[in-house]
Amino acid sequence: MDTLFLLIGACVGAGLLYAFGPPFWASLDAQRWERTNAIVVNVVRESLQRSGGPTWYQLRVDYRYDHRSVTRTAQAFIGHRQLKPELIDLATAPYQPRQVIEIYVDRKNPSETELTPGIKYGYLLASLFGLAVMAFAAYGMFVGF
Repeated sequence: MDTLFLLIGACVGAGLLYAFGPPFWASLDAQRWERTNAIVVNVVRESLQRSGGPTWYQLRVDYRYDHRSVTRTAQAFIGHRQLKPELIDLATAPYQPRQVIEIYVDRKNPSETELTPGIKYGYLLASLFGLAVMAFAAYGMFVGF
């Protein structure tokens, strides 16, 4: 029975690593992507409040860009934030409709873009947690506790 739980844990860890590992590596690579201009099409501020708790906001920026003679559209989500509404307004200030912004485009896959290159720490933490769960399960199965 213990082996079954360890096997399930290993599968959960592998799933986390599979789901969050590639976006983490892509975020590291995005610093070397090609810069280009885009036009903001729409900015959406979504809010969620559960049973009297704090309000969480997510910002979605829709933008259009031309790359290699092809016009493409994309969107970027700017995190889940528990902030005051006036701070959310500050976060949306750089992204107004019809405004020109700079984005980063993957040369190998031009449909992949980033607004801000750099390490995405959420993906890093989820990947490391998945790796730790897999290591714990492997240790439990092969060495024992």
